[in-house]
Amino acid sequence: PLRLLRAVRFHIVKGFRLDDEIDYLLSHSHLIENLKTVTTERVYEELNKCFMFNSWKTFQFFRYRPYLAELIFHEMGLNLIPRVTYDEASRKVFTNNSA
Repeated sequence: PLRLLRAVRFHIVKGFRLDDEIDYLLSHSHLIENLKTVTTERVYEELNKCFMFNSWKTFQFFRYRPYLAELIFHEMGLNLIPRVTYDEASRKVFTNNSA
């Protein structure tokens, strides 16, 4: 199960393409239940690296995988806060690595 999260991190941080089978596994609730066997600390570390690299891309990834987001952020209780700022003068959104 931790390897699935590492695949997510490599996708977000290094730009690797997710294999269709991995994407399928991450998109179906009954298939991601095994993530509950991974300690919360390990899940936090993998996702924190994603959010630190690019909060917006990480947010978008979870937006299209609601089962995974529900499991990690609600059932496992992880409260990762994206680092996104909005500059009203320029009307632009900046992630922690694009400002």
